[in-house]
Amino acid sequence: MQRRHAESVLSSHSPPLTPGDRRKVSQQDRLTAMVRVRRGRPKREDAAQMHVFRLMDVARLALWVIGAVFSVTVLGAGVASADGPVQLRNGAGDFCLDQPDNSIYPPMAINPCNGSMSQRWNLLGNGQIQSAAYPGMCLGLEERDMWARYLGCANPGDEIWIIQPNGQIRQPLSGCLTPVGDLNPGTWVSTRPCNGGAPEQQWEIVP
Repeated sequence: MQRRHAESVLSSHSPPLTPGDRRKVSQQDRLTAMVRVRRGRPKREDAAQMHVFRLMDVARLALWVIGAVFSVTVLGAGVASADGPVQLRNGAGDFCLDQPDNSIYPPMAINPCNGSMSQRWNLLGNGQIQSAAYPGMCLGLEERDMWARYLGCANPGDEIWIIQPNGQIRQPLSGCLTPVGDLNPGTWVSTRPCNGGAPEQQWEIVP
């Protein structure tokens, strides 16, 4: 229709078209159609950019999987070094991770190691550290005040810990498990930025 329209416009305002003029009009119509088709196609740059974004998504997924496998592998090594529930003894002295009131409410603390059930923990393969005294409760980090507490094991988001080869117990989003303040019986435990040279951030797995 565009060709006929072009011819009718030309015929109404100019002398009759010669065969050569018709060929020119036909060529112009084809060029116009090709431009419209090309405008409708995605640009090569856009396609390349989309490909890069897909590769970045794949890379992020791969890093997440590698991190998860690494955490399970390291924690599994800690489980292999002990039989059953273990104590977590702090590297700065003979203090173990404990729940002083044997209750689910107060923050975790360090106390002289005595082998009681409140000082014993099951190191689970998914990264959780489960209480031997309360099997339904796991070591977690309370977001409202950032103290380490018992949290229900059914919600592993804030309860994933990575036991490092140097003895640090790292929470991926907050730091390493650390007694805060003077190292005395009853000192509460939270997390602090990981420092490989700090003995209070090093924990020994004791059967």
